[in-house]
Amino acid sequence: MVSTKPNSAPRYIPAYPGAFQVDAQVNQQNGAAGPIDNDDHDEPDNYYLSGAFEDGSDSEPDDESEDASDDKSDDEHGDDEPEDPSDNECVDESDNASEDEHDPGHSDPEYEPSQGHFAAVLADLQSNIAYWQQQIAKRVQVCAQGSQQDNDAIIAAGFVPLLVSFLKSDQPDVQAGAAFALETVAVGSQQSKDAVFAAGAVPLLVAILNSDQPFQKWSTAAAASALSTLSAGCQQNTCAIIKGIVPLVDALLKSAQPQVQKEAAYALHVLAMESEHGGSIVIAAGAMPRLIALLQSEQLILQEAAADALGRLATLSQSNIDAILAEGAVPLLVAMLRSDQPYLQRSTGVAFSCLARGSRWAKDAIMAAGAVPLLVARLRADQPDEPRVAAASTLASLALGCQPAKDTIIAAGAVPLLVAMLQRHPIHMSALRAVESLANGCRQAKDAFIAAGAVPLIVPMLRPDAPGPFAACSAARALGILASGSQEAKDAIIAANALPLLLVLPKYYTSEMHKQAAAAAEVLLPARNNRAPPMCTCM
Repeated sequence: MVSTKPNSAPRYIPAYPGAFQVDAQVNQQNGAAGPIDNDDHDEPDNYYLSGAFEDGSDSEPDDESEDASDDKSDDEHGDDEPEDPSDNECVDESDNASEDEHDPGHSDPEYEPSQGHFAAVLADLQSNIAYWQQQIAKRVQVCAQGSQQDNDAIIAAGFVPLLVSFLKSDQPDVQAGAAFALETVAVGSQQSKDAVFAAGAVPLLVAILNSDQPFQKWSTAAAASALSTLSAGCQQNTCAIIKGIVPLVDALLKSAQPQVQKEAAYALHVLAMESEHGGSIVIAAGAMPRLIALLQSEQLILQEAAADALGRLATLSQSNIDAILAEGAVPLLVAMLRSDQPYLQRSTGVAFSCLARGSRWAKDAIMAAGAVPLLVARLRADQPDEPRVAAASTLASLALGCQPAKDTIIAAGAVPLLVAMLQRHPIHMSALRAVESLANGCRQAKDAFIAAGAVPLIVPMLRPDAPGPFAACSAARALGILASGSQEAKDAIIAANALPLLLVLPKYYTSEMHKQAAAAAEVLLPARNNRAPPMCTCM
């Protein structure tokens, strides 16, 4: 907790030797201490939030007490000289170096400090202030990553307005540190976001985004990231932020600095995620062509960020999908799919998955561009999990309600690769969804999955201890689809002892699970009375 004195501001910054020395040059010559390098000390992370000072006490050093101690020492050594009143003043030890040297605290009436002297003092003050502002932001960011209780304490202590004031600094590093710290605080809860919003952070973050000075590279990226976080999950903040910053963020996409462009694309991604209205504003601001242009960037991080943003925009409406297709994004995404970078494969796969949920035109465009063989190749066991999951999801979206896509996917050899994925948690869920999409209404796919041994891998997912929160429901639905219209599939499912698991369900299973299990059991059992068998929930 930050300690305070009556009628005084909280002591956010600890006293430290040499922080505001009068003569920087004399300090340097005499070895006076400058700003403390925190990396060389063993204080805890909340050191600067506790109000502790250099000596470990909870109050500032008392200069008078130190002088009194010095006087006592002099008395002990028998110093009988008359006491000089000026001895009680706080004077730099460097005054004793020469009788001709003078200090601003010296009482010499003829002392006239030069303009250069005060310029040096001002430069020293400014450098120290900027340094400690960065340290405060760093400490707040570290502490805000703890529990929500720590986050609430930071807000209650008044650090949010302090950090917001740092955004007004002309030092990019200070602005960046404050923006990242505010973002970390805002992640905690909706109340945290509201506190940052109420402190007036948004206009200042927007002003940083609006700056076109190249040396503000990191502060600009930090501001875009902070605004994205403030908008996430908060409709009120999104509506207030979106109109002010989307044109600015869109302008940042033209920047020559990759990190700034990456954060700008991410900001558009998050802003569009919150509402269809936000996505419409992003589109209206002309961001679409620039995002697609980033797909051709030599910087892979920009390709990834642009693919993520386009994928999100595609989920909002069919008109967005049509706009993305019209701008020629599909061939560029296919080229990215050939990359050997897993993170790029994942982003591209997700973008294709979002596009494939659209109209038949979108599915045809993706297939015509040659995406299916590349997606199937990403299902191989030697590929990382994320690209495999993204590829399986895309194939599931393509196959849904599109027989030509199913034929193309099966012909490309996807079935055995999907069956192999059923054996591995947690990627088995995406493979299971692909099985459902491909087998639904397609006898060729059903026979292929039965022959590849899919049923013995799906049936164990019905068990209560099966991994995956929705594995049992998806497994029951997939078995029902496989069994429909295929006696071979029915025989294989019954032989794998699926009926007992479908008929005896735990009480805690959801109503949807009961519904899917009943549907699958009805397909498997002889329809004697044209009714589903009674479901036992005795477990």
